[in-house]
Amino acid sequence: MTVAHALTDVSKETLRIYMGLTDVNSLGSPVFAVSIHTHPEYNTINYNNDIALIKLQDPITFNSSIMPICLPAEGATYVTGVMGLVSGFGQTAEYNRQSSNKLKYVQIPVVDQETCNNSIPLSERTRNFQILTNNMFCAGLPEGGKDSCHGDNGGAFALRDDGRFWAAGIVNWGYGCGRQGRYGFYSRVANYVDWIKKTMQEN
Repeated sequence: MTVAHALTDVSKETLRIYMGLTDVNSLGSPVFAVSIHTHPEYNTINYNNDIALIKLQDPITFNSSIMPICLPAEGATYVTGVMGLVSGFGQTAEYNRQSSNKLKYVQIPVVDQETCNNSIPLSERTRNFQILTNNMFCAGLPEGGKDSCHGDNGGAFALRDDGRFWAAGIVNWGYGCGRQGRYGFYSRVANYVDWIKKTMQEN
């Protein structure tokens, strides 16, 4: 599971997936894709419905480094202030164009929708270019400093219930990285559980 925009101009023939990776200098053997399934209502302008599934060629063997993450339960809620865990190999600062060689983690809280919406520049909202839809949520700190960044797109925003992590969001878009008064925006996975299950059953 990833964001659809990360698979733009990517074919199943060229796609390579690496499991349990924590250091890009130790890639190991790749897993190949059989098919790519982009949400049929994905909007390339404002990133609404920005989600895609990749069907793998071979089954995955789970171990201490490769573990599944749960899908959201029916009626899953995104409580303001609850801390989520984001991970990725993206830039460690907005103006540092170098991606990280090692997997990084950061904990940031879920933010209420009104604050998320108000953080989007008015010029963007009035042009309907970047808007907050019900298929998104945002997370971060009002003072900035902690955020997902360029290169983290498609990674999971995980929440934890009863000791189990579940995929609440997928890193999607934002204004810079860790800016004061700005937040990272995520695809709201709970809205897509039916589509995910249907796509998996049919493919």
